[in-house]
Amino acid sequence: MFNKLRKLILRARSVKSLNMAARDLIASSIRRKYSISELDKFVHDVDVKGGVASPNAAEVVRKFELDISYDEFSKLDPFSEEYIAKQISVYNGISGRLLNQDVNEHTAVPDNRHAANPYGSGDIAFIAKHSRTIQNMVMLADLKPGAHVLDMGAGWGLSTENIAFTGAKVTAVDVNRDFVDLIRYRAERRNYDVMAIASSFDDFSLNDKVDAIFFYECLHHCSDVVKLLKKCGEYLKADGKIIFAGEPVTSAWWGRGHWGMRLDAESAYVMRKFGWFETGWSEEFIRSAFERAGFRLKLIAGIGLDHGYIGYASRVENYTDAALMSAISLVAPPHWPAVS
Repeated sequence: MFNKLRKLILRARSVKSLNMAARDLIASSIRRKYSISELDKFVHDVDVKGGVASPNAAEVVRKFELDISYDEFSKLDPFSEEYIAKQISVYNGISGRLLNQDVNEHTAVPDNRHAANPYGSGDIAFIAKHSRTIQNMVMLADLKPGAHVLDMGAGWGLSTENIAFTGAKVTAVDVNRDFVDLIRYRAERRNYDVMAIASSFDDFSLNDKVDAIFFYECLHHCSDVVKLLKKCGEYLKADGKIIFAGEPVTSAWWGRGHWGMRLDAESAYVMRKFGWFETGWSEEFIRSAFERAGFRLKLIAGIGLDHGYIGYASRVENYTDAALMSAISLVAPPHWPAVS
């Protein structure tokens, strides 16, 4: 804001014009606090302007601030049942409904069976950036011919198709039966080795152990990450990897060092309108969650979605820096610095 004010001073032709410009600048920077009871109005205001991604809604979205305090959470164990229950209570308030992912995650699915991609999108750059991220995940997993990948929370099936395109066998899991039907149909038409299962994170089961488990833009829909990771470990081979990307890992979390419902405008919008369960994690928390489940997690910056992180995890007893650096060399230039 200081730089904007400096430019105004330099450009102002009179004291009056400067005062007016400064007033407008200050007004534009004021945040609009919404209480939970006002979230329906926020969703309406955004929808009237074309939706949360519309440029016309940018000003409403930019000024949004949800009037919730996370102060009490900083004193709680983020892995405790009490903490999880309190975060679910926050979700219930923001979304205006009780947590029921079998119902709330059931997105309406257009008929994209014959489209070029499962999104039915003609936005080449958009599809390319997602496909590039997924292929970076495949490269990091260092899969051998005939590898079997478990694609958790597969959604539309873009990740499933990208993995299967390389020749890997894929088991795709999603709670939305319409997504599962779409994945099955498109995989059969392309002769991909894909099995799609309609199941929640809590209830899925496999007959075989897999070489890698992928989470693409979906792990943050889980309310108990450690529990899920331990269950995944039951179906992962001893030398297998867990890879994630497109997940909200941030060092500037509302409850620093913890996790919880994301309070930004887009997250609040989709929680209220669709009932999606939108959490995020601090780096400290997600590393600790993997450690508690028996995995060593490394976060590789710059090669994930929108240049974000890709998470790379292997069992603690099998982790080596050499294996990690070998995997990174398949994706990134030599001496890649952004590993933590």
